Amino acid sequence: MDWDSAFIKELNARRQRERELAPEMAKREDSLLGLIGKSLYGEKVHYALELIQNAEDAESTTITFIFEKDKVVVANDGIPFTADDVDAICSVKPGRKKNKIGFFGVGFKSVFNITHAPQIISSAFNFQIKNYIYPEPLNHLPESTATHYDRQRGSVFVLPHSEGLPGPIELIQSFKEIDSKILLFLDDLKKLVFIDKINNAEWSIEKEPPSDKHTILKDGRTGESSQWRVFHKPLKVGQDTPIPEGKGGITDTRITLAFPADNKTEEYSKRTPIYCYLPTNKRSDMPFLVQADFVPTVGRENIQELP
Repeated sequence: MDWDSAFIKELNARRQRERELAPEMAKREDSLLGLIGKSLYGEKVHYALELIQNAEDAESTTITFIFEKDKVVVANDGIPFTADDVDAICSVKPGRKKNKIGFFGVGFKSVFNITHAPQIISSAFNFQIKNYIYPEPLNHLPESTATHYDRQRGSVFVLPHSEGLPGPIELIQSFKEIDSKILLFLDDLKKLVFIDKINNAEWSIEKEPPSDKHTILKDGRTGESSQWRVFHKPLKVGQDTPIPEGKGGITDTRITLAFPADNKTEEYSKRTPIYCYLPTNKRSDMPFLVQADFVPTVGRENIQELP
């Protein structure tokens, strides 16, 4: 299979030149990368949330997590990578895509909490990233990715286990903490699939199209469904509205409220987090869920307190 290795090699050389021409900037980058590794992504499941965010940004309908003895494979069916995406994922810039939820450059670095050399396969690109920002071309497709790779659509992330980092068993256990309600506030993503090849287990979380004004979530872990009434309020961002850093260029936003629509759902919806597309550590005492385009911390675990 022909891969665009020339671009990957050129990008690697560019990163090397940038550091040679600006050594002080390189030192600051190293400090930032060290901070990311030690502070921003302490939770073992954060890499999964980040890849879910990226899948939504790529207009995916399904994301699949496959846990094997020596690696985790994550596949989505969204828009494949462009050269700009490759550049972004190999950077440390916290740039935010307009009207998107992910922080592609910084946010993706959470995968380095579980692997030293993630592999990305998308479109004509097949490469691994070393030391956070240096891409190296690859030619092989791991056997387990063959059924998930489509040159015209989707992306596959291969996260090989690295010594000293959380292993498959820990990652499987932490992944079970994923909350089914994360699908409520994502427009495109409808299904999350979990495949545990070590213990021969498989389940999924699915969001059915709204029926009779209800949005139904099906959790394959428990076999139960929950019903929600979801209301969206579009809002225009006026010229006089103060725009926080990182939100520049956004002209339209919306606030979403999700109300439990059955007694069982109402019981476990108490003390729920506030959502910034995905759950944060900010709690709400409301008997419903609140989602808005808040300004999250870089690690997305909380909401920034702005003046």
